[in-house]
Amino acid sequence: MRCKFRMLLILGIALMSSTPAHAQSSNRGESEESQSASTILRSFRANLLPEEQVTQPVSPLSPAPIINRPPLEESCCRTHPRLFVVMGVAVYAFGTLDMHQTVKDGGTFQSEEDPLAKPLVGLPHPAYYATGYALLTGVNWVSWKMEHSPRWHRIWWLPQALTASGNFVGYAMSRRW
Repeated sequence: MRCKFRMLLILGIALMSSTPAHAQSSNRGESEESQSASTILRSFRANLLPEEQVTQPVSPLSPAPIINRPPLEESCCRTHPRLFVVMGVAVYAFGTLDMHQTVKDGGTFQSEEDPLAKPLVGLPHPAYYATGYALLTGVNWVSWKMEHSPRWHRIWWLPQALTASGNFVGYAMSRRW
């Protein structure tokens, strides 16, 4: 794949440098050189893609082939909405426990061990909670985007699991028995 991309890049640079810039702006019709260049580029791109994804361009002015890609829902694995909701609730629950325990302990800069929460400890309590919930919402949003991504859909649960377990450990370690 990397080699094909390099070849396409080299071919594109060669084609761009061979056609003069004034020919594109002054002439309404395409010259023979630019027609042959666009034909070469079209055939080269068609060889890179699977045959069922390439169709011919609608007009002769568009040099690139039209790519028919399936929608995102068809290309990814199925989603897990119940598990996502359960993990999201766990993230918020353990985050709330950790924030409440930090506030209850006095919440000084020296007492907090979490490097993400350390700068936030000096804030007033409502701002501390609001910032913590914004961080937890961001983690849930990243997990949701990963779940619907064709590349990261297998490990979408990882940010939520790490955040929930980190907040639970922070709550358990700071709690006085």
